[in-house]
Amino acid sequence: MDELPGRDEPLATFFRLVPDARLPQRADRAAAGMMPTRAFRHCDALTTASAFGWYVFPPIQFSLIWDGSNVIWTYEGADGWYPLKTAQFPGFADRFDQVAPPDIKGFSPPFLVAFIEPGIVQIWSGLIARTAPGWNLLVRPPANFVRHPGYEAYEGIIATDRWFGPLFTNIRLARTDVPISFDPEMPFLQVQPVPASLCGAALDRFETVPEMAGLRAEDWDAFRTTVVRPNTDPHRQRGQYGAAERRRRKHKPTMSRAGRTKSRSVNAIDQHVGQRIRAQRLLKGMSQQALAGALDLTFQQVQKYERGVNRIGAGRLSQIAAALGTSIGFFYEGAPGASGPESGNDARMTSLTGFLATKNGQQLVRSFEAIPDGDLRQRILALMAALSRRPTEK
Repeated sequence: MDELPGRDEPLATFFRLVPDARLPQRADRAAAGMMPTRAFRHCDALTTASAFGWYVFPPIQFSLIWDGSNVIWTYEGADGWYPLKTAQFPGFADRFDQVAPPDIKGFSPPFLVAFIEPGIVQIWSGLIARTAPGWNLLVRPPANFVRHPGYEAYEGIIATDRWFGPLFTNIRLARTDVPISFDPEMPFLQVQPVPASLCGAALDRFETVPEMAGLRAEDWDAFRTTVVRPNTDPHRQRGQYGAAERRRRKHKPTMSRAGRTKSRSVNAIDQHVGQRIRAQRLLKGMSQQALAGALDLTFQQVQKYERGVNRIGAGRLSQIAAALGTSIGFFYEGAPGASGPESGNDARMTSLTGFLATKNGQQLVRSFEAIPDGDLRQRILALMAALSRRPTEK
């Protein structure tokens, strides 16, 4: 599932663990002022790439020195230089243990790690990132920045819709015996969202045209429109392509994974199925996290299923039915527009589903299940039945 999340839902969420570290921000079309003015004004390709993603900053001012074999490091306010093997962010381990649950204490992420490979250092940003289901993060140097002469950053794609761990990068030091400094006010990473579906076999679907004779008439027409006409138009304004592209992106509708315009709101049947999944899950005493684990999904995806935001495929619905101990047909009973008249049982189940989706309904179910005495449960049911009877009923 690599559709964009709803308008009110974030594509990426960044959790700051290191206090006072600068929070990520939307990347800048001007590459933080490093782009030449003419390129900024007229080259849409450069400005679009520069603005694609979010800037990530070093959590503190620190420096590294590599002598060709070993790395030493220091930071603002330190007493000197320290040999680097594995280093915690100053004072962070104790703070982490004060906040973390008991079974997670002692697992604070390291700030810096010197690898056994010469000159390779891992740097933690102080953040954890989570993306919407079906989306990963490409971690790379900031686009169109002037490269630091002292190091090169490796690039990597992290499955942040599943992997909830430290957001870090690995760098290769390129200079020896000189301090290589990192400024907390200057981005050292740019993270960019990429659909997970494009990170595998989908990239095998490409073709090449080895000879110019292989261009078709429609290809030449496209070349004529893109290259010839603009350069032979005496009234063409500079930057016309970039302006047209910006207008196109501004008014372009969101597209679904299948390539169709995605304009639907919550569908009534999807919402009905989601409500019945939620009701059955609550009746089983299962949390969203537990159901997500049984389905090998994130709990955010389960939330979207239960709210009817994302449509559930037949295969996935079969897995959900098995996990909740029911049939696929159960989820469609009483659905709006279903064929055949709605039975009394279906109508009551629909009402029950809606009630169980409320806070009072969940509290009632949990409280009732917590009563160990079976006779007492029966008396409570009898009392509730008596209280619910209308005056006209005998």
